[in-house]
Amino acid sequence: MKYSQASKTEPQDATQTNVPDGGEGEPVNTSRRRFTRAGLSGSVVMTLASRPAFATYCSHSGSMSGNLSRPNAPTCSGLMPTYWMHNKPSWTVCVPGKKNPLSGQNGSAFNYDHITFGDLKDAKDNAVITQSKFDNYKNWAGWQDTTNDAALPNPSNPPTTCGDGFAGSGLTFTDPNRTMMQTICDDTDSLAAHACAALLNCHYFGETTFGYTSSSLMQFLNTWTSGMSGLKDALAFLNGRVS
Repeated sequence: MKYSQASKTEPQDATQTNVPDGGEGEPVNTSRRRFTRAGLSGSVVMTLASRPAFATYCSHSGSMSGNLSRPNAPTCSGLMPTYWMHNKPSWTVCVPGKKNPLSGQNGSAFNYDHITFGDLKDAKDNAVITQSKFDNYKNWAGWQDTTNDAALPNPSNPPTTCGDGFAGSGLTFTDPNRTMMQTICDDTDSLAAHACAALLNCHYFGETTFGYTSSSLMQFLNTWTSGMSGLKDALAFLNGRVS
């Protein structure tokens, strides 16, 4: 998969508005920084507001503060993208989808790209897959009309797309319909995969252990200002904390 290069436009006028303390009342830098990022299912445009995020003990800033030896502190944990690729039963809130029944035939054994009904039928007719695999995928895909060979899956519980999973994060995906599982399988060491793993970790561990809720992770992404490689490193650090 090819990704476009990232570019960054720095703000020309950086002004700050002071508001009362508490809740939303933290100083907000009214300047904006726009990044075009590679690796999140194609180009991603981010608008970043320089608003400091609240740091929990296991958050990135909390972990970087050097205060990890505090007595009775929680154990900070995370799981890497490779774990989430192999452990669908651990997914909560977000939906992984169903593996392509042709996985391993002509490529990766972890292929969640959707196939048409015609492709599935041809695979069964040519004994590439069993009748059981055909029926299983057909039922998941919700295919009632077996005369439309071009039909794509339309499951009752559709997999979570990157566009849906990162709504409110400031990320705009070139292909918002690419699913989180597809993105992880594309490249488990990409910025995109680590972002998806971080969201899954929010749901699985919770704020105390992982450091973020899904909403505070969106704020973390919104307020990041240290570039793409720095963001990937930060997410990899959060995901890689094994208790």
